Amino acid sequence: MICLGSSEEWWDIDKAYISIVTPTNNKGNFNKIADFTFDKNQENPFIGRPCAYDDEMEDFIDIEGDGDKEIIVNLGLLGVSGYKYGILRVNEESNQMEFIKVNGQRGYIGNIEDYFFTMAATAMHNAHFSLEDIDNDGILEIIEEYRHRQEGDCWETEILVYRWEDSMFNYVDDLYSSSVECN
Repeated sequence: MICLGSSEEWWDIDKAYISIVTPTNNKGNFNKIADFTFDKNQENPFIGRPCAYDDEMEDFIDIEGDGDKEIIVNLGLLGVSGYKYGILRVNEESNQMEFIKVNGQRGYIGNIEDYFFTMAATAMHNAHFSLEDIDNDGILEIIEEYRHRQEGDCWETEILVYRWEDSMFNYVDDLYSSSVECN
């Protein structure tokens, strides 16, 4: 069970919280699995009221194939055309969650950071991310797809792939692809 909350009204939130618990009986008792605090003024950013993302993916998913679960969190609306997402690793031993780390992207290798994804669509661009096991090794890769409108009725599509290696996701330049399609 995922519990989300905030200390202020939705239009004036400075802190928000997420807790993962499992009920132990029908009287409301539970075991806490993990907690996380979002703070606009510190290192755990969010835009609106964070919520669990369950549109296309399960609430909990084992991305790295290590038995630990991760949760995809919608961090809020980016303007009128898209949302920002993060992936939190759930550590049941320490009862904590942390954002997954990614090592770079095309042109930014060596830039290790908490990583955030965008899902957006406008008349000029689209952004989407997904989790797929593209090499059939039991470990999911993160795939980002960006589409940008070019001159005329042409669209350029870029695909970026991140693979789990040791303790973080690393950008895989060999799997980068770009194409232009015109109608």
